[in-house]
Amino acid sequence: MAVVIAFVCAMPMELRPLRRRLRLHKTGLGYAGRVGDRPVVAVVTGMGTSLAHAATVRLLDAVDVDWVIVVGIAGAIENQTPIGTLVLPQLVINGTDGSEHRATPLRVGNGHSAHGKLWTSDELLLDPALHADLRADGVLALDMETAAVAKWSPA
Repeated sequence: MAVVIAFVCAMPMELRPLRRRLRLHKTGLGYAGRVGDRPVVAVVTGMGTSLAHAATVRLLDAVDVDWVIVVGIAGAIENQTPIGTLVLPQLVINGTDGSEHRATPLRVGNGHSAHGKLWTSDELLLDPALHADLRADGVLALDMETAAVAKWSPA
């Protein structure tokens, strides 16, 4: 049986490059296609943990997936990370309840490997002192969906 990969994006603009590159076609659930011999599905959730949660539950109820990969834009909380940097966190933290989700390692070319933490919150965090505290705890970037997706994804 082929491994089914699901891509989850908050916004259509985050899915667009992936959709084009993988030549995904529109379905009732979102988009579908193949990467080699592996079936691929992709959905757009909308922004925030509630929408990400609801869309992930719908996806996992409809499709038996083996891998869920969140693709999207995260905000760095320091000035040294160049725009476009690939972030592969070891740990995703739900900023609301403190729950932690350890990512299954994903091997990506060019020597990229998982490191650091990603902080998920529905709030736009602008306080420099909070940013400093998060950086001191190993947080590399902030987003608004990943912890809600990780909560419902296959182990």
